[in-house]
Amino acid sequence: MSTSNVTEHPPVQPGDLHELQEPPAWPKVVGWISAIWGGLGTCCLMLSGLGAVVGKMFIPPDQASQFPPSFMTPATMVMMVVGLVMSILLCVAGVMTINRKITGRYLHLVYAVISLILVPVGFWVGLQNQAMLEDWIRQNPDTQFAKQQQQMGGAAGQIVSYVFQGIGLLYNLFLIFWFGVVKKTPQSMGAGRQDDDLLDEDVS
Repeated sequence: MSTSNVTEHPPVQPGDLHELQEPPAWPKVVGWISAIWGGLGTCCLMLSGLGAVVGKMFIPPDQASQFPPSFMTPATMVMMVVGLVMSILLCVAGVMTINRKITGRYLHLVYAVISLILVPVGFWVGLQNQAMLEDWIRQNPDTQFAKQQQQMGGAAGQIVSYVFQGIGLLYNLFLIFWFGVVKKTPQSMGAGRQDDDLLDEDVS
């Protein structure tokens, strides 16, 4: 160890070394939640879009009249594309946060704000699609699909959808509070505290 290093760097106290070795755990927790939630959203939207496009191909021609059309309106298509982009954005934000990058904070805020703006739009589009489906069921009460809906309860799927939307809304509000008020700096995310070179430099 050179004399210059001794004079340039003060002795490292045990508490300082302990602090360097234990960065905050919350970025990985929030990051993994966002990555998983965004990944699930991406998969669900891709499957929904694929089902709407090719689903009819797997229905025998003599049974096609027993099921409703896809109701793929322009508004629905736009919302699906926007939702897919937003899910990918959340997934990327989660990965960046897991790696303690301040970019993860910015991406989370962008995602949360845009998602809140889209809530009433998505709700309106959902109501329009539900109204069209209910109208089709009233006009075709003897079809296989209509009978299945009556047995299962037509509101069941809608309730599940509202539950997921509620969870998403609460998470968006949490992200705005957490990244907009509580955690604003790279240091609050533990950025650089796991860098082995920094640790070696301080103890040299």
